[in-house]
Amino acid sequence: MKKKAALLLVLMSTSVSWKVQAADERYWIVRSDKFACILQNLETYRSANKSKARAVIFPEDCPDADLVTSLMRRSRNSVLPSVEKKAQDDNKPAEVVSFRTSDLACLPKLNIQTKGEFVRIPRNPCEEPE
Repeated sequence: MKKKAALLLVLMSTSVSWKVQAADERYWIVRSDKFACILQNLETYRSANKSKARAVIFPEDCPDADLVTSLMRRSRNSVLPSVEKKAQDDNKPAEVVSFRTSDLACLPKLNIQTKGEFVRIPRNPCEEPE
């Protein structure tokens, strides 16, 4: 009985650590060209979110920083047939990213290279990396 419990505990801890590695919640995954666009238009995002605690950015809409317009693009008419949802992929770029408004100033300081297809952006860019 003790061997079964120990084996179960080992299996559970292995599966939990695998999930943490598969989906690292400390980072946003964004297409490199869209992150470069966000950096180039950072002042637009700052001014659009200056009265808010968090900046909500739809990378695919860059350089458009208007949240209402971005949400309208994604709304569906309930009369039309719905589109089939794709399976969630941990390596798929984020459709929306969110930062504390004060953290927008730290994005250019990250020195993230945008040469590959995707970049990983810390969700808290002003905090020291672990």
